[in-house]
Amino acid sequence: MIFLIGCGSNPKATDSATSSSYDDSSPKGISISYDSSKKLNEYDNQPHVIPLVVYQLNNINSFEGLKKDKAGIIKLLSASKFDESVMSVNKYFISPNETKELLLERADYMGWFVTMMTKW
Repeated sequence: MIFLIGCGSNPKATDSATSSSYDDSSPKGISISYDSSKKLNEYDNQPHVIPLVVYQLNNINSFEGLKKDKAGIIKLLSASKFDESVMSVNKYFISPNETKELLLERADYMGWFVTMMTKW
């Protein structure tokens, strides 16, 4: 399980470990780039896709509480609006041996940008 969390208050913050960035001045202000392994999520010598869920939140507290146990993580992976703190949620699937850049519109009043990936 990987959680990547960034605050939207820094106009051009970049997280080099995830190749994600946030630009407050651009309508497509969130960029997530990835280059997945051809052995991504390998099980029985076969690669499998993994979900990528991106939440834009105006408060991180509910998310922090949900990520503490399995039931909460399952709820987060459903890519649903779990409470009023969720301004936007997008779900993608990363395929093995895939290189891609996702450009997302920044939600109004966004305070947090959370990327969630899992390997089950």
